[in-house]
Parts: sequence; structure tokens; C-alpha cells
Amino acid sequence: MVWLIQLKKNEMKKRFKDIFALLFLCNMTIWAQSQNNFKNTIVLGTNAIDDSFTLKKIIFNLEEEWNIALYPSYFSFAREIAPKYNLEVGITHNQYSKGKLVDARYITKDKSYLAIDLNLKHVLLSLFTNQIANGLEAFVTSGAGITAIDKIERPTINYGFGLNYWFTNNSFCGCSSKSGNNFQMGLLLQTQGKSSFEQKVYGNQIIHTLGLGCRF
Repeated sequence: MVWLIQLKKNEMKKRFKDIFALLFLCNMTIWAQSQNNFKNTIVLGTNAIDDSFTLKKIIFNLEEEWNIALYPSYFSFAREIAPKYNLEVGITHNQYSKGKLVDARYITKDKSYLAIDLNLKHVLLSLFTNQIANGLEAFVTSGAGITAIDKIERPTINYGFGLNYWFTNNSFCGCSSKSGNNFQMGLLLQTQGKSSFEQKVYGNQIIHTLGLGCRF
């Protein structure tokens, strides 16, 4: 039994490394082909997951329900496929801590969390001409993915919303898209729901993501 668990663990690690390598290769290829427009976006950030699946519906019950990863635990790469539409691949890692409320039960041991998702993002509102909120974008997202909790995989339907805030002059990093450098930094704030196909067993997850992004 021990060797079987170790084998599954090694397979998950190998799958994660292969996907990351593929995303990196795609990024480098598209970077070489697209030097003139903001067609690609990369985000690295942290996340917090509420997987309590209870009827209380207490959104900000951080102590009992939120599993917060303060280290870099979210990575995504998005490609613009049409004006205001981006196709995104995202990887989320976290750990459910012992004593947290997960699937309506207080868990007695830590559990690993890994999700790979394919989402379509649609920018609803862009305020680059607004003097108050210059650089702010609001978007909605939908898609599907595979989530593995303690190596047990489940398919999910994804849906959510969020905000991008792009620094229009990037003065903090010494570069500026206005001066000809085709590169822009920004912040991402996103809330996403993930519904399992087995609702009576697993219920839904809510994932909050905060990230630092760049587009080119």
C-alpha cells in the first residue's frame, strides 16, 4: 500500500512538472512571435480556498474554513484569442490544514490540493480613459478543470469574476509601454467558484486569488 501511494505521488509531481514545462515553452514561443501587442498575460500569486461545503454560508469564516497559501501558489498563462477574450491555463496549489472544515467535516490531517484549469476570461469593462480608475479592468471567467485533493481527482465546472489593475506607466520597475517597451505590470484580484460533478459528495469550492501579473 505504501509503495502504491508513493507511486501516485510521483506521478502527480511528474504531471505538474510536465505541464509547467509545456506552459513555459508556449510562453517563449509566443513571446518570439508577438512583440507589438499585449497578447499574453502571466500571473504569479497566492490563494485562499474555502471548501467547507456547509449550509451556514459564512463567507469570511477565515479561522475555520479558509486555507491560505502565503507562498507563490498560483500560476497562470493567458493568450488573447479575440478582443476582450483570453484563454487561460491556471495551476493552483494549496494545503488543507488539520482541523479545518472541509466538505462539511473537520479534517483530522493535512490534505494536499492541486488544480489544473482551462478558463475563458472576458473583459467587461476597461477604464483606461477614466481619470479616477485609469488602468482598471473588470472581467468574468468560466471554464473547467481537474482538482486533486489528497491525490483523489475530480472534474469541476469553474465560474468567477475579478479585477485587473495595470500600472499605465510602470514607473516602479523603470519601464513604460508608452515609451516603446511592450511590457506592462499589474495586479490581479479574483474570486472563482468550482462546482464538482458529484455535488452530494464534494460540493463546491471558493478560491480567492491575489497575484502580480505582466502582459506583453
